[in-house]
Amino acid sequence: MTPAQINDQFEHGKQDEKHLCRLYLYAGASSGISDDFLESLRDGICQKLQLDEAGFYQAMEKACQLWQTKVDQALAQAENLELIRTFERERAAAYRKNGILPSKARTLICTRFVLILENLSVMTGKNQLKPKSIARLNALFHDPDGLKDYVKWLFYPALKASQGKWKLTEEKFIFTTLFVNQLFADYLYARLTNNIGLAQIVLDRLNTTGKIKIPEIKLFLNPDQASLEQDAGPFEISAHPLAGLDRVFSGDSLK
Repeated sequence: MTPAQINDQFEHGKQDEKHLCRLYLYAGASSGISDDFLESLRDGICQKLQLDEAGFYQAMEKACQLWQTKVDQALAQAENLELIRTFERERAAAYRKNGILPSKARTLICTRFVLILENLSVMTGKNQLKPKSIARLNALFHDPDGLKDYVKWLFYPALKASQGKWKLTEEKFIFTTLFVNQLFADYLYARLTNNIGLAQIVLDRLNTTGKIKIPEIKLFLNPDQASLEQDAGPFEISAHPLAGLDRVFSGDSLK
């Protein structure tokens, strides 16, 4: 989320504890949000909910637990997707040959599948872990006009692990997985906002997955947001105090 989106949702979104605390979670997971902004957002939430500091952290702990429940439910649904089950069956022998339990590989893939929708939740400020969202993403992975030609990148890190080329704990596996997950989330966001040009940029970037280097991935995942943080300033309780600060999407950063 951008500072402007956070302010707008704070002012005009649902005002109950669950949604305001979830907004804080989304803000904390968004890039380009300064510590000062988060602190001011926390103060604004405390003011609306009439919470002291201890009460705020208790409310946030409850919000985290509720979100984790949604993640667990989404994982359970993802584990039953034939798309993931088929890959597991096809690579089971290779996994065992390289000392990896197929069930562990399935759990990792399901976690990455769900993380795509968690990333999208942060970008939109809305819960994208609902069953219909999972079904929609699964359908896109089967759609020739969607992600059918790119689904291989969802499984790419797992494929390398099954071939014994990457270990599950090494940088290449971890960062490539995060890179792919964020790109799929960017693609979904582009579709939601009817940004066809951005969607194609994302797909082109996905096709570089097999060649991209770790330093490039790290730069992509953590772009320099210093200027955005400086300009954002503290959180303000007003109509649109940060209008015009929406993050700019580009072919280089996709952020």
